[in-house]
Amino acid sequence: MSIRAKLFSSFAAVVLIAIILGLAGLVSSILLNNNTTDVNEHRMEVNSINTVLIGHYDWRQKLIESVYMGKPFTGSLDPNTCAFGKWKASESGKSSMNDSNVMAFVHNIEGPHADIHIKARDVVALLEAGDEQGARALFENEIMLETRDVISMLLDLEEHYNHTLKTKVDQAKTISDTTITIIIILTLIGAAISITLAVKLAFSISTPLTAVTVFMKKASSTGDIELTPEDHETINRFSSLKDEIGQTIAAVASFVKRVNEVASSLEKISNNDLTTELPLLSDRDTMGLSLNKMINTLNTMFIEINSSTGQVTTGSNQIAESAQSLAQGSTEQAASIEQLSASISEIARKTKDNADLAERAADLAHTIKDTAEDGSRQMNEMISAVKDINQASQSINKVIKVIDEIAFQTNILALNAAVEAARAGAAGKGFAVVAEEVRNLAAKSAEAAKDSGGLIQDSMDKAELGSRIAADTASSLAKIVSGINESDLIAADIARSSQSQSEEIKQITEGIDQVAQVIQQNSAVAEENAAASEQMSSQSIFLNDLIAQFKLKRV
Repeated sequence: MSIRAKLFSSFAAVVLIAIILGLAGLVSSILLNNNTTDVNEHRMEVNSINTVLIGHYDWRQKLIESVYMGKPFTGSLDPNTCAFGKWKASESGKSSMNDSNVMAFVHNIEGPHADIHIKARDVVALLEAGDEQGARALFENEIMLETRDVISMLLDLEEHYNHTLKTKVDQAKTISDTTITIIIILTLIGAAISITLAVKLAFSISTPLTAVTVFMKKASSTGDIELTPEDHETINRFSSLKDEIGQTIAAVASFVKRVNEVASSLEKISNNDLTTELPLLSDRDTMGLSLNKMINTLNTMFIEINSSTGQVTTGSNQIAESAQSLAQGSTEQAASIEQLSASISEIARKTKDNADLAERAADLAHTIKDTAEDGSRQMNEMISAVKDINQASQSINKVIKVIDEIAFQTNILALNAAVEAARAGAAGKGFAVVAEEVRNLAAKSAEAAKDSGGLIQDSMDKAELGSRIAADTASSLAKIVSGINESDLIAADIARSSQSQSEEIKQITEGIDQVAQVIQQNSAVAEENAAASEQMSSQSIFLNDLIAQFKLKRV
């Protein structure tokens, strides 16, 4: 039965008991009321008979006073107007007159009652006639005896009414006692049934609700929704009930089962298993839809992260390799630039020395020119001057060789610089132009040195020829002066070219120093990029390892 049916049945039973008790009380009240009415009627009848008796006692006393005391008789002489006659007339048609016993009493009384009234009239007539003796004799011998008989019969009738009244009172008491007993018994039975129904209904409602309340309190306070064997036993015992509580317990059991399924899925997710999927109960399954949406979102996110980390790992490895290669190339370029800077510095030093030697050669050529101009005056010193010239020419020849070697090495360095500029690409275009100019200057220096060597060789030949051919000294001296003038010009050009070459080499050195600084900075940046790429690669690998801990769905 449902709780509604149980409550309705219980209240219906209580109402039925109340109706039974009410009907019993109503019947008892009706019976008591009827008996009370009968008792009152019989009591009135007894009172009426008492009145009749008193009337007859009074009627006899008046008659005695008239007979013996000479008083006038004031009583009734008609049997129909006396107390009995009046009573009989008043009781006519009443239920009591239908009683055979009462009718027998009345019938027995009527004759003697009428006779004493007739004889009473005779007594009164005798008294009025003055025959007191005759009146007394009639009264004493007949009326007195008959009156005693009538009063005796009235007493019997009164006794009959009293007995009837007592019977009615006893019946009323019996009915009252029986009614009270019945009401008490019905009340006790109703109370027992009501208490039994109340206890049974209370236990049928409170016992399963208490079990559910205890479980829900435990779940809400501790978060423990695991069903114990006792909980399973309680659910199996009460879920079979057909009432609302049984349905509620079955629904709670289903809900707890669903929550446990969700908790199991969440536990799998906490164990890095994202392949689980909770079956949906309906299109409005909020927990199932939310959990599956979360799992799908996590799967999609981790798959994208996994793909991105793979790309980041590949890119970071490529960047690390490129940065490492750039750092290595920058280091090698820095070393090459340092070697080139050292070579250029050496060239600058040698070029400066060449300029100094060229300046000295110019001074020496100027001296030779002065000596040659004075040759006409100092012919005697011509041999020694020629020897000096010869020695100076040999020294110049050595210097020219040195210049030639410097020009050759400068040409080689210019070629190396052009090669390195070509390797540097767009950044080395300016350096390639400078290297080309250096190579041109080296070629010019080599050509000038070659020309100077030829002239000096010619001067030496002429000096030797001048020592052998004294006669041609003037002519040779003029040629020497002319050659020395030309040599002076060439030496001056060599000096200027060497000075310009020294300045340009200085600029090249400064440019190479700047390139070296830039390359060193690039090398440092490349090393930093390589370190950052390696760190990014290691973080990507670490992220891959973290994602690899999750079991993802295949997409």
